[in-house]
Amino acid sequence: MARLGMTSWEDAPSDNASAYSSSVVRTGTKAAISDSGAGNATRSAGILPFIAIPNSTVTYTYWVRFYCYFQTLPLTTDSYFMKFGSWLSNTGQGVGLKITTGGQLKTFHNITASSGSHPTTLTTGRWYLIEAKFKFIIVASTSRTESIEAFQVDGIDSGLGSDSQVVSSATPGATALFPSCGWLSAPGANSIMYCEDGAWNDDSGSNENTWPGPGRVVILLPISDNARASLWTGGAGGTTNLFDAVNNIPPVGTATESNTTQIEHAGGAAGTTDAYDANMSSYASVGILPFDRINVVSFMESDGEDIATGTKLLNFEVISNPAIASPGNVTAGDNAGALGTYPTAWTDRLHQSPTYNPTVDLQASPVMRVRRPETASRVASVCFMAMLVDYTPGMSPSRPKVHHYPQLLAH
Repeated sequence: MARLGMTSWEDAPSDNASAYSSSVVRTGTKAAISDSGAGNATRSAGILPFIAIPNSTVTYTYWVRFYCYFQTLPLTTDSYFMKFGSWLSNTGQGVGLKITTGGQLKTFHNITASSGSHPTTLTTGRWYLIEAKFKFIIVASTSRTESIEAFQVDGIDSGLGSDSQVVSSATPGATALFPSCGWLSAPGANSIMYCEDGAWNDDSGSNENTWPGPGRVVILLPISDNARASLWTGGAGGTTNLFDAVNNIPPVGTATESNTTQIEHAGGAAGTTDAYDANMSSYASVGILPFDRINVVSFMESDGEDIATGTKLLNFEVISNPAIASPGNVTAGDNAGALGTYPTAWTDRLHQSPTYNPTVDLQASPVMRVRRPETASRVASVCFMAMLVDYTPGMSPSRPKVHHYPQLLAH
C-alpha cells in the first residue's frame, strides 16, 4: 500500500476530528483543534482508514506524520498527544508520544509507561513536524508486540533505542490500527493544541514506504460538471450543476434529497457505463506552485443507499490530470440502511489507490468520475467527492524527496 492515508483537516469525511479551528492553520482554512476546556477533557483527531489487524504471524512497520502546534504546554501533568494503536478510545492499547509540562517529548507504551526522550525542547506558538516509526509484530492469534522504534522532530532523530517495545495481550483481528493526535490524556484545564497535514505510510511498495517527511495536504473539490449520463441527476431530479451537491464541507446528504444535498443514480440497464464526471479545482488554485513537488494524489467520497433492500454498487476513479484507476466497486452505504442526515448511514471512503510523484498540469482541472457498474434498478447516492494532494513546497519534480528540509518545516 505504501501511503495508507492522509488528511488536510479540510476533508471532513476522512479526518475523525472532534473540532476544527480556522484561526490557527498551517494549510488551507482549517486545522484540527484539541482544547481541553474548563472540564480538562481529552480531545483527538485521526487519519482514516482503520487497518484491521490480521490473525496471522506477520510484522508491519508504519511511519506517521503530524504537524503539531502547542498554544499551551500541558499545564498540570505530562500528556499523551500522539498515538498509533489498536483502540479508538484514548486509553488502552497503543504506543506513541507524550509531552511534558516543560516541553520535552517522551515515548509511551499502552498509556502507562514512558522511556526514550528527544533532545529538543518544544515551545509554544509554532508548528513542529513530528514523525514516529511504529512496529507491530503479530505473535499468535492472541497476542502481538507493539513498539515505537524511533521518532523525529523537524527531521532530527531522537536517537531512541529498542527499549520502547511492549507486549500486548489484545486479540489480533478484533481491533484496528489508527493514528491519532491531540490530548489523549487530560493536560490541565484550557490547554490547547492543533494538528495539521497528517499522513501515514507502511513499508510496502516502492513509494512512500518510509518517513513521510515534510509536506502539505490540500483538497481539490468539484467546481463544475464535466459530463453526465442521463440517469445521474441531482437529488430532486436536477440535470445541471450536480457538482454543487458533492462539494460541501462537511457533506450535507439528507434523507429528503435536494439538488444541493446529493446526486443519485436510479439504476437500470445503462448503469454499467453510466458516469457522472466532475471538474475539480486546479492544483494552482489551492496554492501549489511550479517548483513544488507533488508526492501523492488520492481520492475520496461519501456514498449511501435510498432503501435498505438490495445491494447497490458504485465505482469511483480519476480520469485525468492524473489518471487514477478505480480500486474496485463499492457497496453504496455498505448496506447500512436507508440514508439519513449525514453522517447517518453514509459511508466515507478514502480510496486505497494513490498515485505517486505524478506530472500534472497545475492550471487544469482534474476530472473525477463516479459510475454505476450494474443494472440494478434501486437508487444509489453520493454526497461528497474530493481529491487529496500531498506536496512538498519548493522542490523540482525531478529531484528526489529527502527527509531533511528544515527550512520548509515550520512555514
